[in-house]
Amino acid sequence: MLHTPIQIIEISKQASQGRSEPYLCVGEVGLNYYVKGRQSGLPTRINEWICAHLGRAFGLPIPDFRLAEISPELLGVTSANLRSIGVGLGLASQEVPLAVWFEEANKPKVDNELQRKLLIFDWWIRNDDRGNHNPNLLWDSAYQRIAVIDHNLAFDPEFNAHSFINSHIFGHHWDTISSDLVTRSSYQQQLEAALPALDQALASMPDEWQWVDVEQTMPATLNINQLKNQLLRCTTDDFWRAE
Repeated sequence: MLHTPIQIIEISKQASQGRSEPYLCVGEVGLNYYVKGRQSGLPTRINEWICAHLGRAFGLPIPDFRLAEISPELLGVTSANLRSIGVGLGLASQEVPLAVWFEEANKPKVDNELQRKLLIFDWWIRNDDRGNHNPNLLWDSAYQRIAVIDHNLAFDPEFNAHSFINSHIFGHHWDTISSDLVTRSSYQQQLEAALPALDQALASMPDEWQWVDVEQTMPATLNINQLKNQLLRCTTDDFWRAE
């Protein structure tokens, strides 16, 4: 994934759905992106950046993502109701043409292996935000496949294992996976292989994301050691404890 920021040349509109209120924007090469800037908050941008790297490394179909720069000049000629995106670097997820919001009726169309991988990935990053009624998935009708989006609520300090298993759109796979030592070992190996993506994400994170405010007087509260320790649980048997 390229880490050179793409210049945004137009802020088109705010997305009709999405808790973090992304904006549909046009990049310098004419492609459309959903951009999460200052309106989404710093924790959202950091979580999305890290999880996009980890998800791609784990083999999930996450749309192409980039850093996106919104210049003061562009914001100055943008309608007032679209200016909450702010100036600076946001997280841009490339629009999936012809995609629609994923519905429960599409579940049988998703390969079982991909269902299981997504369940395990969300368990790994403690993302309890992929339920039946709001799975944070897109259905790519052109290719008949899902696109995985929205990890703004990952690394939840109040993550509840039982709630996660019962509410996840693919949670019905949990018992089969967790009770099979061979299957567990296979997924743990895949997760371990994806771990270096964390360091790549942290190394490529913009310096300005170390600060909550534009003036850079309020440092971010990202606890890197805690984050790494949480992800490293995938190397232990404790990873599978639903308690």
